[in-house]
Amino acid sequence: MYLLRISSQPFNYFPKEVFRYPNLKELTLQNTNINTIPIDIYLLEHLEVLDLSNNNLTSLPNTIGDFKKLRKLIVRNNKLNTLPAS
Repeated sequence: MYLLRISSQPFNYFPKEVFRYPNLKELTLQNTNINTIPIDIYLLEHLEVLDLSNNNLTSLPNTIGDFKKLRKLIVRNNKLNTLPAS
């Protein structure tokens, strides 16, 4: 599986099941009400596109900068106060 899109699901948390697909290239979690991204997000090392639009994120983990293949990070319509230096 290379693409996973989840939207309009009231998770309130980052779904750990996503880590079952380590070869994901595109992950979309829109309108899921998540408020944090786990620090081990970097384990999805093949991600090229990460769309976290329309959630309740106030920050991103420093590990977000550890992606070597990430081309597009979409975080619009969140509540981000700060961004990691990476």
